[in-house]
Amino acid sequence: MTQLETTPVCSSGASQRSMHDLALFRFLLRNIPHLKHEHGALSLHTLRIERKLAIRRHRRSSWRTLIRHTKEQNGFLSTQLKDAQDAVVFYSQALKDATVTMPLLMLPWTGCLTKSCCMHQELRNFERDPELSRSNIEASLQFYRLFAAAIAHILGCR
Repeated sequence: MTQLETTPVCSSGASQRSMHDLALFRFLLRNIPHLKHEHGALSLHTLRIERKLAIRRHRRSSWRTLIRHTKEQNGFLSTQLKDAQDAVVFYSQALKDATVTMPLLMLPWTGCLTKSCCMHQELRNFERDPELSRSNIEASLQFYRLFAAAIAHILGCR
């Protein structure tokens, strides 16, 4: 027999406590492999849960970074779009103004331009002929008067 089995049973409280401790010790000795296995399983379960939590935290921070970057990019692109729309409005108005006012400017200008080209050609012809020097001065005066009138008409000075 073992020493545990030969221990006499006493009626005092100290002996009952030692008996209780002995029974607990025997229970623990029998269940240590089961308790070790359960402890290992619970430790693995805890590690899995911690890993899942870490993965979710990482994903959450990645999503936050992605959302912040997307918002910044959206703001930048909105600013660029507004600038592009302003440019479209500006250039369309400039095109409209140019197409409306261009025919008015070009009609007198083209007529004066053809007249001034003819006058310029006559001046060159007069320069080639030495006998017509007096006519040359009158022709050049007429040329410059016509040219000044055309520029004044274009600028709206008349």
